[in-house]
Amino acid sequence: YMTRTADTDLSLEQRAQFAKDVQADFLFSVHYNASDSHRQFGSEVLVSTQAPYNAYGFQFGTVCLKNLTSLGLYNRGIKARAGNEGDYYGLLRESSKRGIPSVIIEHCYLDFDSDKAYADSDEDLKKFGQLDAKSVAEYFGLKSSALGVDYSKTEYVEVDASKPVPVTISNQLGPEECEVSLWNNKPSTGDISIAVHGFDTNAAILYYDYSLDGGNSFTPLYQWPNANPLTNTNDEDFVISFQLPQGSAAQFILRNYNMFDYSTASNVLDLNTRVLATEFQQGKAVTPIAPEVSTTTEVADSYDYTDNYGINEGVWSEEESVETPTEDDQTTQSHTGSKSQASIWLPVLLLAAISLIIVLLLALVVRLFVLEHRKEE
Repeated sequence: YMTRTADTDLSLEQRAQFAKDVQADFLFSVHYNASDSHRQFGSEVLVSTQAPYNAYGFQFGTVCLKNLTSLGLYNRGIKARAGNEGDYYGLLRESSKRGIPSVIIEHCYLDFDSDKAYADSDEDLKKFGQLDAKSVAEYFGLKSSALGVDYSKTEYVEVDASKPVPVTISNQLGPEECEVSLWNNKPSTGDISIAVHGFDTNAAILYYDYSLDGGNSFTPLYQWPNANPLTNTNDEDFVISFQLPQGSAAQFILRNYNMFDYSTASNVLDLNTRVLATEFQQGKAVTPIAPEVSTTTEVADSYDYTDNYGINEGVWSEEESVETPTEDDQTTQSHTGSKSQASIWLPVLLLAAISLIIVLLLALVVRLFVLEHRKEE
């Protein structure tokens, strides 16, 4: 059943009641997304906060997102949002009141070019419709000899229907950890490598962006490596690389975003290429770190990556490839770090040696005094 086949208005209550009147097994609401920042991308499924409808929605969502991401869309996960009267989203709230499972399918972001390309023609929309139908058929284990398909052996994610699935509920906080440090520096080419660390117990980290001007402007959002919002997993450490022209300076700061779009900002790295080149030649460990900045904000900023820090776009380049630290990188880092540690520990060891010599001399004097005293006796 279709709640409407023409461009007519129906209230959320009317849509849910229509589903109730036809004794629907499930209500699926078809949507396309947009964001305030116009930078987000990917597919997501919104589900009820109420048991058992949360679990039913989660099981369908895993099937639906598997099909949507097969097109190449980014997986933004399955989410529930509480409101004053149960669910924040009215369709989900009204459906649950009437005992009908429901979900909202957000196929992609129409205000982001790479996502919009998936919904840019009638054929694209038809493809989405076919994938939605396939997801429903798989969820209900349907089969058709006429179509030559059999989904009766569909495997479902096992969940406890008596309570909400934990990964669907936000704690309304940003990731617990977001740290950056200088991993490698090549003055001859201007290549800079930054080690990134991020962790969140509550939700998978999906995106990151960064700034070279202390937070005045940021890059587009990039995918966080190996993020899976359905299992609440992601890489905790990786390396990003970019290029800074000789003689330039930058205040590097990175933000990570969890699946609920809450962010945490990192510490700030003062990247002065003149200083870095000098320290590199001297074999020093180069990790200049400034105090941390405020954390935990929602995605609401617009992308305005201007030339505020003296690096024009024709020279500065961002390598979108994300690296996992290699053994060679670790060797380089430990090599520069060992020189710095040696310079720190050398005075300490020298002081300890002098102290030990003084103690031994005092012991020798006392010993000689005791021996001389015994001879006199």
